[in-house]
Parts: sequence; C-alpha cells; structure tokens
Amino acid sequence: MSDVLKKVENFIKEKELIHSGEKVILAISGGMDSMVMLHMLKILSKKICFDIHVAHLDHGIRKNSERDANFVKRICKEWNLKCTIERRNVNRKKGESLEEAARKVRYSYLREVKSKVDAKKIATAHHMLDLAETITYRILRGVGPLSIYSIRAKEGDLIRPLLILKREEIEKYAKEHGIPFVQDETNFDLTIRRNYIRHRIIPIMRTINPSLEESFYRLSEMSSMLKNFIDKEIEQEVNKYVRKLKKGFEFPVPEDPFIFSEMIKRIFENLTGKSPEWQMIKRVISDQKKKKSFKVNFYGNLGVWKSYDKVFVGDLTTEYLEYNLEQGKYEFDDFLITVKRDKIHGSVGIRYVKGMVIRNRQKGDKTDKIKLKDLLINKKVPAYFRDEIPLIAIGKKVVYVASLWVDKKYMGKDFYVKVENSPL
Repeated sequence: MSDVLKKVENFIKEKELIHSGEKVILAISGGMDSMVMLHMLKILSKKICFDIHVAHLDHGIRKNSERDANFVKRICKEWNLKCTIERRNVNRKKGESLEEAARKVRYSYLREVKSKVDAKKIATAHHMLDLAETITYRILRGVGPLSIYSIRAKEGDLIRPLLILKREEIEKYAKEHGIPFVQDETNFDLTIRRNYIRHRIIPIMRTINPSLEESFYRLSEMSSMLKNFIDKEIEQEVNKYVRKLKKGFEFPVPEDPFIFSEMIKRIFENLTGKSPEWQMIKRVISDQKKKKSFKVNFYGNLGVWKSYDKVFVGDLTTEYLEYNLEQGKYEFDDFLITVKRDKIHGSVGIRYVKGMVIRNRQKGDKTDKIKLKDLLINKKVPAYFRDEIPLIAIGKKVVYVASLWVDKKYMGKDFYVKVENSPL
C-alpha cells in the first residue's frame, strides 16, 4: 500500500468518516481528483468493509459533459462498480451564479441517489488546495472568524476523505497508478473566481509560504474547533433564555455584543434559512449601545425590535383586529382571550355598555385618567407587544387592557374575560 493511500486510510479512521458495513455514494465527475478518490476507496472498501456506489450528474452546461458521463459509465463497467448517471438542467434564480446553481442541483441529486440506494454517506474529492482556495475566497469577501473553517472532513452526511492530501500528492498517485481521467476545460477559465484564485493568487502566496496548503489546513482545523465551541455556548444561551412567540423569538439582551449578534444570526437562519448581512447585525449592535429602544428591519417584515432589556426577532408587523364584545375565543397574535357570560376562574367581570368592542390599540386611545401609551410605558410593556394587546373599548375610551388593567367603573357581571396565555 502506498504512503498516500495509507495516509487516507488513517484519516478516514481518525475522523470516523466511514464505518464497517456502510454504503457510501462517491461523487465522481471523471476528473483527476474524483478518479483518484474512486481508485482509493475501491481498494479501502475491501479493507474497511464498506460498499461504494458511484453517482455522476451531467449538468449539460459544458460541451464535453456528455463525454464525461460516458467516461464514468465505462470506467464503472470496467471496474465492476454500481453507478447512477443522470442528466439534469440547471435553472438559475435571480442573482445566482451558474456555479452556485449547478452546485445546488448536484447535491440535491446526490442525496436522491443516497436515499434511493439506502446509503449513509456522500463522499466528495475535496483536498487541501480546494480548502485553501475556499478560505482565500472567504477572507477576500470579509467573512467572520467562524466562517473561515471552510470545508470540513465531515459535515452531516458529507465526507471528504482526500482533505488530508495536497494536490501534488493526488497528481503523484494518479501518475503512479495510471489512473484514467478527463480534463474539465473550464478549470483554466480565469473569469471564474475560484480558477483565478487557484492559478493567480495561490502561486503568489506560495512564494511567501511554500507550505501554504498545510497552513490553511491548520487554520481550518482551529477555526472549526472554535466554531464547535461557540456553537455549544450559543446553543446553551438559546435553550436557556430564548422564548418562542407566534411570529418570532424573544430573549433578554446579552451584555456581550458577540453573543448578541450570534443569537440574532441563528434565529434568522431558523426563520429564513439564510444569515443576515453583517451590516444589518452591525447596526443592531451599534443601536444597542446607544438606544434603550429601537427597531431594525432586515428582510421584508422581518427584523429586530429591542425594548427595555429584551429583544424580539421576527415579524415586526401586527394585523389590526376588532370584534363586537360577545362570547367566544379571540386570538391576538400571542394573546388568547376567552369571553363568556358565565364566570371563569381567573377572569375579570365586565359591565357591558353598548358599542363595546374587543380590539388592538388605535392612535388617540386613552383610559379615564391617562393616555393608553403612557399606561403601557408605566407597566413596562415591551414595544413589540403594544400593538397586539387586546383591549376592550368604547370608541377611543379604553376600559380593559388584557393582563394589565381594568377600569373599576366598568367592572360587572355581563361578561367574564380571561387571558389564557399572556406573554407579558
């Protein structure tokens, strides 16, 4: 067994990438990297006792894509390997690069094959140079320190058994073993940012540090460990302090701005599937230092609303609702109000006056003594709840504020009102 193959075997065992008895999907493009991975894992599958299934996707976006598909099909037949090969169109969304759109289609396809053949893992042929390129690109874009980790050896069902190898080691292995492969003509297209980094920027950096790939690998490993640690700490904060509301999440404002920004980021990822831009996070942190209360819109109706010592992250809008006061259950976002003629345990009795309605607040609302706005401020009601609190009112005169206040002159036995799940 060659030193390079032994290195990959030890890496697989150290990182626990593949276990005995598992089936692994190998993403094979037909290029040198993936063909070296195929050759290596074909050998190691017998030693570690796992099954392999080749998957190849023809995007149809290169003139030689059909040639590559036929090549992979022929090799699998010659090497007696099971394979799944398909062709699919790539449809880009607005603002999405062709490379990113193709990547999404490819991984969706690989997971379909994984499910179809009942496999556990998907192996890709990423190596140290890929990692160095990705880190360089992310640094140039100005990502945060927790995003530098780049490509991991194992992420969910994805594994990268060649991540421990330099490009030179892969080339040497391919030459020594006479491994056939096809050349992707787009690899030298310098209009593609990744290619420009590989062929122009990386060589310049190598003149400063010949061990560039190993250095980036160490940086990625340390960044990955840091991210794992931070993720656990933030998860504890979320589980301990974050409260789920109907349209988002609420939590006490952390003293540390980094924890604050990470909690907001994770909540938005939960709500939208994507991270907010750094400028948005930066504005929230800046406002937190200067303002007791503020509201920042991120995307559409979604944003951050800080009031007193708490913050709400989610949908910042409130639908105005109004009903005639009569028996029933009424939902006002996070508030649920039950109105009955018969007395309810824990309820407030209301004397009915013609024209009474149950509704949200309106501009100009007031109680018998002060403006409704001042009452809510005196009660320290967070600003993001003020428009959704159910009120009982006659015109602009408020006689009942759910969970907070009732005008004693309007207490009686006509209706009984109970707040069943007040968030206050």
